[in-house]
Amino acid sequence: MKKFLFLFVLLLSAGVNAQNFPDGWVGDYSGEMHIGFAEKQGDTVDVDFEIHEVAKDSAWTYKMTYHSDKFGEIVKDYVIRKRGETASDFILDELDGILIEMTLMDNCFYSSFEVLGSIYTATIYKHGEDLFFDLIVVSLKPSMESKSEEDDEGNSFEVNSYKPTLHQSVSLKRQ
Repeated sequence: MKKFLFLFVLLLSAGVNAQNFPDGWVGDYSGEMHIGFAEKQGDTVDVDFEIHEVAKDSAWTYKMTYHSDKFGEIVKDYVIRKRGETASDFILDELDGILIEMTLMDNCFYSSFEVLGSIYTATIYKHGEDLFFDLIVVSLKPSMESKSEEDDEGNSFEVNSYKPTLHQSVSLKRQ
């Protein structure tokens, strides 16, 4: 009986803490973004981030405002759109013809896309009241190639490595 009660409480608490977009995501956030470069000194920039519902259960703002001393204010004003009937499929609409697929898994959005010879991989996830955003950039050309030792059956495989050249990371606190 104690095991049953423990399991019931555990499942109940997991259900209470489980969140799906947009539950608990909508709001205004801010933080200090850390920008790292593989070949030069990194930098920081203050950012504000907003998620607000635009169309009931189907579209939300995705507005990131960078407050840069060097470049002034830069605004990335996009829309997240629900795609299809599954709970995991979304589109980031940059409102200029560019659409980027986003997959929601375990309260984290994942996206990867190619621009001008580089692959960009972005994540944004919710933890407690905060959001965390990470972006890394790698060249499409492998920076290293290696091959495994042969296994007992004589099989081996090649691995291409892609060295990250840039990252942007920020812990966004709810305002």
